[in-house]
Amino acid sequence: LSERSVGGASFTTRDLSFPVKNSDVAFRPVYMVNAPDGSVLIADFYERYIAHGQHYQSQIDPTSGRIYRLSAKGKQRDTDTRLDKKTDDQLRQILDHPNKWHRQTVVRLLGQRADAAANVALRKQIGTKSGQAALHGLWALHQAGGLDAANATELLAHPNPLVRAWVIRLQGDRRELPAGFFEAVRRLARHEGHPEVRAQIAGTAFRLPRDQGLPLAAELLQRTDDLYDPFIPLQCWWVLERHSENDRAAVLALFYDKKFFRQPMVEQHILARLMRRLAARGRQDDLAGCARLLAAAPTKAHRDKLMAGFSKAIEGQVLPLLPDALAKQLRQLDNPPLALRVRLGDEVAVLGLEVRVVLGVAEQILVRLRESHRRRRRHGVDIGCAPPRHGPHAAAGGAGGRVPRRLALRARHSKTGGAARALQGPRLAPRGPGALQGHHVRRLRRRVPE
Repeated sequence: LSERSVGGASFTTRDLSFPVKNSDVAFRPVYMVNAPDGSVLIADFYERYIAHGQHYQSQIDPTSGRIYRLSAKGKQRDTDTRLDKKTDDQLRQILDHPNKWHRQTVVRLLGQRADAAANVALRKQIGTKSGQAALHGLWALHQAGGLDAANATELLAHPNPLVRAWVIRLQGDRRELPAGFFEAVRRLARHEGHPEVRAQIAGTAFRLPRDQGLPLAAELLQRTDDLYDPFIPLQCWWVLERHSENDRAAVLALFYDKKFFRQPMVEQHILARLMRRLAARGRQDDLAGCARLLAAAPTKAHRDKLMAGFSKAIEGQVLPLLPDALAKQLRQLDNPPLALRVRLGDEVAVLGLEVRVVLGVAEQILVRLRESHRRRRRHGVDIGCAPPRHGPHAAAGGAGGRVPRRLALRARHSKTGGAARALQGPRLAPRGPGALQGHHVRRLRRRVPE
């Protein structure tokens, strides 16, 4: 048994207890289902050892399975189970039956009979009911082929949010909505108050063509109700991502509207993802789309969000040939990342990177020297003076017999001098604006902290 808690467009569960417990180690419940009499049937696989090797080698007993019936203590079992003998009117009266088996069986029977008179009665009943009867009546009407666009449009105003959501889902199965129904759904997306209905609108928009899917996603993105919903923002993003390949111009056209650009849902969930999606492919038309996004960004904060996605896309990659429009937009940024400036051939950035490399290596040298001094102190060695190797004071020792030691880096081992010379080697010497691109920058970035 679990406790169900609603969380936005979805829900979470918390386990409370086990409805059935058994001390037999061979007890293996594998399936539970509502029975026609109102009880619950449990299928017990009843096998001590679960191993595929035993199964396909026929080393299990196919006759040991068992079925349990779980029912409320003192409750009479329902004996009205021959629903196939009932008329259409009688079936419609039990669409709100407390047993799920009865409701589902009624939906199946009405759908199979597909009687025109029964469909008319179902439409009226759906409009007057608000609970399980309305939802199951909608399913029966759909299976019977009686749910048309006009009736579906009317049901978008139904008080039961599950009816509204399922009408959108069932009409969306056609992969294109009727024109009148589409406009009604678009209006609904602006003021719908239930998150599950908004999630269904976004889910259906993904399946629709560009001219219907993008407007529905745009309507949802201009709302703030789902800013922290775990699913709806990503569902809207998937709609844009789906059309960013073949209908890139239509997707980018949404962002030419400054008002749309400033929407909280767009700022938090869309900008970085769209920029990253376009830059990751590295094609010229996609990179040109990145330039148009940067040019349309109304503020520095929006450009920063776009650049966060762009930086993720090129992270660890060789920077492709950039269109002139994108290179111009990148150079106009207020504070572009140093690595990007280097890869664009900025001479000042190249010089700054070399300085950072030198300072970083120098800091490593100092750290090693300090560690060496600490080791000498721990072993009782005076690091200020060293005993002479030759002369009359060689064996005497003492303070009077010591000669000051010169700690010159040039006289040390190649750990210091060699490192300094390495900084002057040909691989770090700039040979023009694009000299530090490619593998040189990747080697440097591993050595220089951000």
